[in-house]
Amino acid sequence: MSALQSRGDKPVHKDYINPMSAHLSDEELIRKNRKAGLMVLAFVCFMVGVSFAAVPLYDLFCRVTGFGGTTLVAERGADEILDKTIKVRFDASKERDMPWEFKPVQREMEVRIGETGLAFYEAYNPT
Repeated sequence: MSALQSRGDKPVHKDYINPMSAHLSDEELIRKNRKAGLMVLAFVCFMVGVSFAAVPLYDLFCRVTGFGGTTLVAERGADEILDKTIKVRFDASKERDMPWEFKPVQREMEVRIGETGLAFYEAYNPT
C-alpha cells in the first residue's frame, strides 16, 4: 500500500495530522477527548433518565388535561346551576360479537349546566 490513502475523493498521506488539533500537545488532546467522552456519557445518562421519567410525566399530563382518554372525576357537584342547557346523547355501543341487547331508555336528555341528571339503560343477556 502506498503512503497515500483515499479520504473521500482526495488522497491523504498516512501521517496526516488534522490542522485543527496540530497545535495541541498530547496531554491537551487527551484532555479534550476525555471531555468529549464525558459529555457524550452525560448526554446518554440524561436520555436514559428522560426515558424513565416519560411515562409518569405523560400520566400526570393526561390526568391534568384529560388528554388521552383520562377522565376527570369531580369530588362534588357544582355550586351553581346555569341557565344555559346542553343536550346529552346516549350511546349503547357494544362489541360486535357480544350477544347482549343494550340500549338507553332515553336517546337524549337536555340538562342545565351544573345540574345533575339521571339516565337509565336496558340490558338483556340471552346467554
